[in-house]
Amino acid sequence: MNITNVLDEVKNEAVHKAILKANSIIPWYEKIMVSVSGGSDSDIVMDIVQKVRNDNQNIDYVFFDTGLEYEATKRHLDYLENRYSVSIKRVKAIKSIPLSCKEYGQPFLSKFVSDQIYALQK
Repeated sequence: MNITNVLDEVKNEAVHKAILKANSIIPWYEKIMVSVSGGSDSDIVMDIVQKVRNDNQNIDYVFFDTGLEYEATKRHLDYLENRYSVSIKRVKAIKSIPLSCKEYGQPFLSKFVSDQIYALQK
């Protein structure tokens, strides 16, 4: 697809900038891996990658199954595969989050608290 045609269709400025940025980077690589969570952000990334990629590029899409995902998320991955005619590799966690919590306990620190502790330790 022609990048000019893609940009003409985009009404959101942030997405417009993201497409321009992706178009300046992605064509330089032969092999690319994209993590797909099944959420809206990764859907947008997948759409952008599909629009700016070259036909000769090898793009791997990967979903990391933590054991907490809804069935609807997994069905959405099937939808994405059909929409873009791609395969999304599903990788299961060595140990699921629920099992890890059962064995080791619940994490009690948020990302914010972890960042604050890291900053203090520095």
